[in-house]
Amino acid sequence: MKRITALAIFVIFLASLDSFAGDISKATMYFNEGNSSYRNGDYEEAAANYNRVIETGYESGHVYYNLGNAYFRNGELGESVCAYLKAKRLMPRDADLKSNLEYAGSFVKGGFLRVQRNPFAAFLTGLAESFSLDRITIFLVISYLVFTALLTARILAFRFSRPLRWGVILSAAALAFFVLLFSLRLYEVTSVERGVVVAENVNARFEPAEEATTFFKLNEGESVIIEKEEKGWLKIKLPDGKLGWVREEKLSRI
Repeated sequence: MKRITALAIFVIFLASLDSFAGDISKATMYFNEGNSSYRNGDYEEAAANYNRVIETGYESGHVYYNLGNAYFRNGELGESVCAYLKAKRLMPRDADLKSNLEYAGSFVKGGFLRVQRNPFAAFLTGLAESFSLDRITIFLVISYLVFTALLTARILAFRFSRPLRWGVILSAAALAFFVLLFSLRLYEVTSVERGVVVAENVNARFEPAEEATTFFKLNEGESVIIEKEEKGWLKIKLPDGKLGWVREEKLSRI
């Protein structure tokens, strides 16, 4: 019975590997087809193929970057900004991405709205957003291992060692710093849902109803915070604190 169970687990493991390989193969095929369509000037088909890559479960900053380029070339400003912002979460320090996002943003009426923060909070948030969550996690793990090793060495040392003591203090400070950055980045990625307006002159209303009074208007390409969802409507918040309701299809979630 144990042998049968072990064999079954092994077969399932092989099947999962085969399925994973198949997904990677499909993703590669769609990505190459997307690149080919883009080179041929068929930007709509290129975007469709890049979206097929994502639908296989494979996420990459480069895929979102290419998707943003295809949308922009196809005249879909809001969708291109959304794709660029998704790419930014995965590769925030990429120079080409930064340049293209700023260029696309120059076509957004009124430009990108920015959250007003005090200088210290702005510095920490900007620093956290300049690294991907994966990169900060790596720094956090390394700083934790260094701190643990130095602390263990300090405890086991028979004699007082000033360099060792300072090493513990500095590594503890580094660990606390990366914990803070990790917390900020994790909160931004998992707790704050954002969206981008993908239509022109979108009405933000006081209530989730077509007959409700319009509070303010949104331009294509503007990014907003999604607060709540209700029967095809989204309650959104602007960086300046304004709240309104818009139709769900007018936004693309980041």
